[in-house]
Amino acid sequence: MLVYLFFFISGAAGLVYELLWVRQLTLVMGGTTHAIATVLASFMAGLAIGSAIGSRYARRLARPLRTYGILEIGIGISAALTPFLFHSTVPLYRALVAQTGLETTLPLQIARFLLSFLILLVPTALMGATLPVLVEFASRRIARYERVPGLLYGLNTIGAALGAAAAGFLLIPHLGRARSMLVVCAANLTLGFLSLALSRLWDRERAEAEPKESDGSPNSVSADGATSSLVMKRRSPFEPYLLVAFVSGLSAMAYQIAWNRLLVVQLGSSTYAFSMILIVFILGLGFGSYMIGLIGERIHRFAFWIAASQTALAITVLLSIPGFSHLPDLVVGWIEESGGAVPSLLKREFFYIARVLFLPTFFMGATLPLVMLAVTRSRGDASTTTGRVYSINTTGTILGSILCGFFLLTSPLGLYGTLVTGAAISGGLALLMFLLGSGHSRRSGLAGAVILIAGFAGAILYTRTAPLERATITAGAYLGEKSPAGTILFYKDGVDATVSVHETEDGNRFLRINGKSDASSLLGDMPTQVSLAQMPLILAKEQEDVLVIGLGAGITVASAALHENVKNLDVLEVSGGVVEAARDYFGRYNRDVLDDPRVRLYRNDGRNHLLLVDRSYDVIISEPSNPWMAGIANLFTREFFELAKSRLREDGVYCQWVHSYSMAPSDFLMIVRTLHEVFPNVTLWQPKYADFLLIAGDEGTDVSAIAARMFEPAIYGDLETIGLEHPSRFLASCLVQSDKLARWVGPGPINTDDNSLLEFSAPFHLHREDSRDIARSLARHQSSPVGSWITDGEENWTRALARLESRSRDGIFQGYALTNSGGMLRTEMLRALDELYATDPNDWRIYFFLNQTLNSLENELAAGRAIDERETRAFVQKMRGRLTAPETGPLSSFEEQVARAGDWLAELEDALSRGERIRAHELAARLRLLQRKAAVREVALEAEIARRLDEITAAMSPLDQSR
Repeated sequence: MLVYLFFFISGAAGLVYELLWVRQLTLVMGGTTHAIATVLASFMAGLAIGSAIGSRYARRLARPLRTYGILEIGIGISAALTPFLFHSTVPLYRALVAQTGLETTLPLQIARFLLSFLILLVPTALMGATLPVLVEFASRRIARYERVPGLLYGLNTIGAALGAAAAGFLLIPHLGRARSMLVVCAANLTLGFLSLALSRLWDRERAEAEPKESDGSPNSVSADGATSSLVMKRRSPFEPYLLVAFVSGLSAMAYQIAWNRLLVVQLGSSTYAFSMILIVFILGLGFGSYMIGLIGERIHRFAFWIAASQTALAITVLLSIPGFSHLPDLVVGWIEESGGAVPSLLKREFFYIARVLFLPTFFMGATLPLVMLAVTRSRGDASTTTGRVYSINTTGTILGSILCGFFLLTSPLGLYGTLVTGAAISGGLALLMFLLGSGHSRRSGLAGAVILIAGFAGAILYTRTAPLERATITAGAYLGEKSPAGTILFYKDGVDATVSVHETEDGNRFLRINGKSDASSLLGDMPTQVSLAQMPLILAKEQEDVLVIGLGAGITVASAALHENVKNLDVLEVSGGVVEAARDYFGRYNRDVLDDPRVRLYRNDGRNHLLLVDRSYDVIISEPSNPWMAGIANLFTREFFELAKSRLREDGVYCQWVHSYSMAPSDFLMIVRTLHEVFPNVTLWQPKYADFLLIAGDEGTDVSAIAARMFEPAIYGDLETIGLEHPSRFLASCLVQSDKLARWVGPGPINTDDNSLLEFSAPFHLHREDSRDIARSLARHQSSPVGSWITDGEENWTRALARLESRSRDGIFQGYALTNSGGMLRTEMLRALDELYATDPNDWRIYFFLNQTLNSLENELAAGRAIDERETRAFVQKMRGRLTAPETGPLSSFEEQVARAGDWLAELEDALSRGERIRAHELAARLRLLQRKAAVREVALEAEIARRLDEITAAMSPLDQSR
């Protein structure tokens, strides 16, 4: 019948709506798990209400197919209005935040639910009502009415799986959100009008057949020309079945949430991974339900078969757990086999997900139609019982999402315990149903109960053959790692993510979120973490109010807190696990900055904070994770940049982190282009290779003010740890000025909330290394802004600084050439290394790089594998003779610096006598920093050095005469 096709398409449209609404509502209500859960709860609540109402009135309908058509038209029209309604809630939401003063209060959570519930109530209630109404129609026309609920529910669910695939891989990536919404609204309207036309056609058939029909039959004649739902005389207890409907819905959400987390931490949390998991989950449910629809009329011992399906569900869930322990090896193998080609990788991942999830979800899907059938035979009236059972089941899913997402997953049980708990609930339902049997069925039930208990115990033992270890969960297999290095110091399955802290043998610590390292104490990561704060704050005219989006290990926040002018430092972090890790395991690296009274920590996402809080900032620093992760790309859209700009004060500075590794050149340029469209003045800075900062703000930059701010002892010390303590190196990190940047990116696509280009494009380059192409292109367009920052009236020292900056810039691009030296001849490479050292022999970063390179060359010589052995050996000997450890930075000890204090003081006096102001101020800052270090260690510098330093620094004129 056509109505089955209609309901299949309706299911596809319904799932597309759900995904679109979640995307749209997270932009307004936040992207935290709490916010998303409230949106989903409101969606499911609407379905439950609609189903309950539909079940109550379906039997009274004269023309149920006509009513179904009206419902579909109502869905299309009301859904088309939702984007405008979402936008209209922003003022209400802001008013509530202004009233409560906090963003994480209970009133706000309630408001999230009520607002999303009210907006979605009409379309979701109409969706929920379609099932009982269509069951009523089909039951009147089909003699074998018992097949109807299972077939309709199954086809609708299979259609939903198709909708998930269409939304995640076709509609939203190619049409965007707005046009995707129009497509599904048009689908509902088309279904509605076709249903009305069919209803009129069957009305005519009924009118022609009416004289031939007799009255007085047991079943009344409907206006659609068919008998109404059969009402059974036999009535047996049905409350246990309703309990099964409720509890099975609850456990289904526990399974889905646990499976989602287990799979995304190993397959990656891209939008495609989430889509594939959802497709398989819904597909299994649909086929299980459809199968019961096909054979339902031959089933009589419902309690037994419900028990059997729940038994199979519990055991297959437990048997699937060891497979997750082997998944890292499989994923790494797939990456190698596919050569990093994402389409091939996605295909392998999809089949793995299907192999693990399809059987459990199949048995899960078989349970609900069995319950519908059991209650229908007990109470009669297929439409009423179907709607009632569906409503109760949906209510269970709402409670399950809350209990699992907010409590069970975050409890000591963790992911393994959540799955086992879900299996225990399913096993408990099975045991209850087995024991409800009577007569011959009771004997079968007791036998089934014995099989259940034995099978459950055996499956539990089997799960211990390959335990789901924390090292497995945090492996980051999707990045090509089979297991994380070091010891796990901290592990937490949080509401928003699985967070862990690892410590290697050399004492370095790594913060991993869902298996990916997002922060560390590693020397190579410090330049980015420190520069994210220091670069924009040093450039900013005002520093009083600062916002940092993303806590990480807290190192960026700690660097920002070093600026004494910062009065309020707001920090946004969605994950409680990250906050706990930063506070308890990175305290010595972030200087316990979360205890600083100026720091205000908010558990919210950056976008929602800027949207709702009526607060302006002098500096906004955005350091989210990689944009290929689902939801993160929302912080790289034009609308987000516009929102950030609206929260900046007149001379405010905005800083955006972006990477070039695992990034397509076109995506990199699109991010820059999108930001440049919002901010007229954007410069590109580089703290380290493949990490970049886009700094947007006022064009007026004073080199004197920059240098003076850098030489404040605390700031100088922070910059020293990353090799940028000299103004020439700091300024050389600005690789492209605004006008050249605009010409480099050129015209092209803009990343918006609607098209989500970056979110769908970025995952395809996760295993590609395009940073070299970006570096080569950047080298062709690089330009120094320092010349434009120096006016004719400025002192000579600023022009000397510009010359030093030019040398430092040469060193950066010399490093580029070496990093991209795959096709470089050995002679060319050695010459480039020599030139790199000559650019700045005092830069510890260059020393570190050259020392590592010389170690590699020496290993080649020792193994007899060196290319151009004679030339290589001569170069190594020459460089070993020239290379000296830098006087400052992380590679020199405190004791060594104290021993050099007298020499530095002499150099300071000499620099002043020569009029070398920049050198003098650098040495003065170095010595004042050493004084502070000595005070912390309760060690005093030599009295004469300290006295003379105080005299000199008191007499020195400031670089920035305005200070």
